[in-house]
Amino acid sequence: TATKFETGDQIGLSIIRSDGSLYAENESLTYSESIFSSSLKWYAEGGESCSISAYYPYVEGGVPTSFSVSEDQSAGASSSDLMFAFKENVFPQSEPVLTVFKHQLVQLVITVDNKAAAKVEDILVKGVLPKVNVVKADNGSLSIASDSEAAAVNIKAECLEDGKKYRVIFAPQKNSFEVALGVEGSV
Repeated sequence: TATKFETGDQIGLSIIRSDGSLYAENESLTYSESIFSSSLKWYAEGGESCSISAYYPYVEGGVPTSFSVSEDQSAGASSSDLMFAFKENVFPQSEPVLTVFKHQLVQLVITVDNKAAAKVEDILVKGVLPKVNVVKADNGSLSIASDSEAAAVNIKAECLEDGKKYRVIFAPQKNSFEVALGVEGSV
């Protein structure tokens, strides 16, 4: 959904010991009943603290070095969402570790004031830079940097409320773009 993880969603998790060594890298955890879990066992090793880093959506090959949003988000924008979570000074425990995932991209919600009562077929946001580079710090935290060399694209918006409310997700940017409204019978 737009605001919550759903059963079956996967994240990638890495655990870095305080000495900089990896305990786990890109471990796939699956969401079910309000928690992410996997077969990973985390044992106390002399009470050593760790940093936990996670990202969504999961990529089998590891944390992506870049991320691009979909040009056609009309069927849903969730695959274009990129989130990171990070927590330091965590010790092995039997209880779930609570972290907060933060959205890294921009969500633009477009509200249409349709006084002509025309049937809206689609909305395009034109001239959008679609890509970011993912930066991994030594402590395991993740951040993004704009990819200003990426070619601008047109993104077809997801309909949130038929004829009234639409949204697109794209990379943070200092860029001018245009919103184009397609209505029934227009060319």
